[in-house]
Amino acid sequence: MQHSLLFAVRTFLREFNMPETLFGRLSVRDPRLVHDMKRGRQPGERMQARVTAFMTDYRMAQAAVNPSMPTTPTQSAMPNCATNKAD
Repeated sequence: MQHSLLFAVRTFLREFNMPETLFGRLSVRDPRLVHDMKRGRQPGERMQARVTAFMTDYRMAQAAVNPSMPTTPTQSAMPNCATNKAD
């Protein structure tokens, strides 16, 4: 699950143009969270749940403020998607 969580976090960061340190502070009060995950840190189940809940809540809050914003990650925010590759 570690890699899928890191993938989800990195997608979220691109989607909302949010710095890694801000994400860590807001989600689990740890500005080094993403940096450490990139280097192999494996958050426990409770922390994974907090990170996932934060991303869901943040998306919903942004959608409430801006109804035209999708509540799921957009294709343009996802790395290495076939639809994003230049021809």
